[in-house]
Amino acid sequence: MDYGRIPQKTEEYLKYGAPEGQRNGALMDAACQLRDAKWEPQRMFEVLHRRGALDGLREAEINATIKSVLSRPPRDEIGHGRTMDRPMRVQRDYNFQFQQPIEEKEPVIYALDEADEIPEPLENPTINFLNALFSPEDKIQIVVAKRNENGGESPVGAMPILKCEEWTKRIESKGGDVTEIFSASDKNGKINQGLYFSINPLREVKEGRKRHNIQRYDHALVEFDTISLKQQWQLIKKSKIPCAAVCYSGNKSLHAIVRVNARDQKQYDERVALLFDHFSEYDVDTQNSDPSRLSRLPGCTRGDTGKAQTLLATNIGSKSWKDWESHITDKFPEIQTQEEFYNEDLSEPPEIIEGLLHRQLSLVIGGSSKTYKSWSLLDMAISTANGVPFWGMNTTQGKCLYINFEIPEYYMRERVKSICDAKGIDIPSDNLYIWNLRGRAQALENIRPKFTRVMANANFAMVILDPIYKTLGNRDENAAGDINSLMNEMEHLALETGAAVVFATHFSKGNQAAKSPIDRISGSGVFARSPDTILVMTEHEEHGCFTVDATVRNFETPEPFVVKMKFPLFERVDELDPQKLKRPGGRPQADDCIPDAIEYLSKLKKGEWLPQQDLVNKMVEQGHSATTVKRQISAAVKELRIEKESSPGRRTMVRKPEKIIIEV
Repeated sequence: MDYGRIPQKTEEYLKYGAPEGQRNGALMDAACQLRDAKWEPQRMFEVLHRRGALDGLREAEINATIKSVLSRPPRDEIGHGRTMDRPMRVQRDYNFQFQQPIEEKEPVIYALDEADEIPEPLENPTINFLNALFSPEDKIQIVVAKRNENGGESPVGAMPILKCEEWTKRIESKGGDVTEIFSASDKNGKINQGLYFSINPLREVKEGRKRHNIQRYDHALVEFDTISLKQQWQLIKKSKIPCAAVCYSGNKSLHAIVRVNARDQKQYDERVALLFDHFSEYDVDTQNSDPSRLSRLPGCTRGDTGKAQTLLATNIGSKSWKDWESHITDKFPEIQTQEEFYNEDLSEPPEIIEGLLHRQLSLVIGGSSKTYKSWSLLDMAISTANGVPFWGMNTTQGKCLYINFEIPEYYMRERVKSICDAKGIDIPSDNLYIWNLRGRAQALENIRPKFTRVMANANFAMVILDPIYKTLGNRDENAAGDINSLMNEMEHLALETGAAVVFATHFSKGNQAAKSPIDRISGSGVFARSPDTILVMTEHEEHGCFTVDATVRNFETPEPFVVKMKFPLFERVDELDPQKLKRPGGRPQADDCIPDAIEYLSKLKKGEWLPQQDLVNKMVEQGHSATTVKRQISAAVKELRIEKESSPGRRTMVRKPEKIIIEV
C-alpha cells in the first residue's frame, strides 16, 4: 500500500528520533508531513506513537499533538519526497514492544451539578488580576469594547501597550477603577463599556498585538458556553487545571486563564490542544487557541449586558502545567498538608433523601425474595423526581434515572403509572427517566463508560441499577474481592456523574430475625458494608409489614420503623413496634431485654464489672427467660452495646462500654 510521499527529514526522524529539547517540535513537524501526505489517521497514530514513546514523550502529549494536527486541513500536496509501501522499521535502541492500534479513550467526565455556589467577587479586581498574571516589566495591551451591529460587544481600536507596573500605577491613581481611564460614549452620553486584555505579554510596543510579537507563551484561555455557570466553576475546580485567575465575563461564561508556560509556539499549540481534548465533552470554545487572544478584563461593566466583569479567584488548581499533566496521567489526587486540606474549597454534596442519602454516595435496599424491592426502588425514584416524601422521609427534587435490566417495557410502564396514581402525581415528570436495558445487561465495568457518557452534564441526582445481579458479569457474589470491585465501579459511576447510585439485593435463605440487620444480606459482607446507606427490610410479625433498619455513614442513625404494603406502595406505620419481627414457625419475637440490661449496667460505677449471671438473674426477675437473655446479651456484645470479659476458670463479666462505637 502506498502511504504517500514524505520528506527525507521526516523519514530520518521516524527512524532515529530527535534530540532532547526538540522532540515535541519534531513530532509536530512529522505529524504535519504525514497528514499532508494523506496518511490514514490510524497509521499516523501507530507510527508516531512508536517514535514518541522511544523518545520518552507521554502518551497524552503524543495524542494531543496528533489530534491538533488532524484538526487542520492538509497543506499543498508534497511534490518531492520518499514513498513508503510497507510499514516503517524503527531502530530498537530500547527494549520497546510495538503498540497495538490506539483505541479510542474513554471521555474525561467530571461530576457536575448545581451544588457549588460561585464565589463572591474579589476586591480591587483589576490590579489583583494583573499582578497574578504578569511581572512588572511585562508589556500588556488593554482594549475597549463597543457595541456592534448585532447588539453585542467587540474590541475596537489600537489601544496603548504599557508595562504592567505602568497600568497598575494609572489604575491606582484613579482609586483602582480602570473604567476611569477608558470611556466610550453612545447616544445617551458617557457609559462604561467592557474591556479586554492580551492574555500573554508582548515583545515590542510598535509591533502591536500579533502572534509574532508574543514575548512569552504563559497563558491560554479556557471557556465554556453550554453548561451553567455553577457547573463551569465546578469543572474548573475539579479538573485541577493550573489557573492563574478565573473571571466572570459578565454574560454566560467564566474565563479560566490557564498557566501553560510553553517555551515556544509549537509547545503552546500542543498544550492548548491537550487542554481542548481534555474538555472535549464540555463543548470547550476551541477558538481560543491563539496566544495573542484577547480576554475579558475584570473590574468594569460590560456594555451589552450591563453586568460586571469580575475576578473570582487567583492561583487555584495544580501548581504548574507539569503537575497537572501528572495529575491527569496518574488520575490520582495529590497528597495535601493539613493546612491545604483544611483550606480547600469543598462543598457538601446535596441531600437527596432527608437524613439518609446525599448525591455522589450509594444506597442499598436489602430484603427477602419477592418483597417488592423493585417497587420500592421505583417509588424512591418517582418520589425524588417529584420532590415528595418517600416512606415518610422528605426528598429534594432532582432528576432520576432508573436503569431497568429485568422488567419488560410494558410492565415497567404500568408500574410507573400505578405508583404515580397511588401517590397522586401527574404523568409525565420532567425529572424521571427510564432506561430499559432488558437483554443488554453486561458486567458493570463494561457498561459504566456508556452510562457515564449518557449522564455527562445531565445533572442527575440519582441513578438506580435494578437488579444489581445483572451487572455481576463473571463475579461470584460470595467472594469479597469480586464484590469489592463491583462496589468500586459504583463509586466511579457516582463520582463521574455526580449522582447517588442506588440498588437492591436479597437476604440469605431462612429466617433473619436472630441476625443483626447488617448481616441479613446475602453474599459477601461487602454488599452490606461498602454502601454509604443501608436499608434492611425484615418481615414483621404483622402480616404484610416490614421493619426497616437504616445504617448510615454520614448522618445520625435513624430509629427503626415499620412499613406496610398497600399495593403498589409501602406506607409508614409508626404505631407498630419495629422490634416485633416474624419468628420461625410464626412464633412472636421475644421482648428485647437489652435496653433494660444497659440501664441496669449504667448504675454501676465507672469501669466496674458485673458477673454476667447476675445480669441474667436480674432480667429473669423482670419476666424474661434465661435463654433469651443470654442470646440477646451475646448479640449485644457483637454489636458493641455491651462489653464482655471472660477467661478460663473465671466468671464471665459484663459492663456498659465506656465509649460506644458503631461500625458502619
